[in-house]
Amino acid sequence: FTIKLRYKICVNILVKFITEHNPTHIAVTFDHARKTFRNKLYEDYKGTRKTMADELRVQMPILKQVLGAMNIKIFEKPIDIMPVCAKIHL
Repeated sequence: FTIKLRYKICVNILVKFITEHNPTHIAVTFDHARKTFRNKLYEDYKGTRKTMADELRVQMPILKQVLGAMNIKIFEKPIDIMPVCAKIHL
């Protein structure tokens, strides 16, 4: 798959999910590439994760614009904020 095709598939899956499940809340998080306290706690944190391809990196602003247009909340925090959000809304 090309990066553009993967991006399109992700957007289509998101639209299908929203259409089929009609969620009352939806959010997307983006994990930063920078070092965090987790790296100090566990040396191999993200050790097997590959660097984001430049082709995908340049599409991130577009993806964020699409999500914003869909009124989807975007969190620019580490990925572990999602359990907190889920707990608040359960």
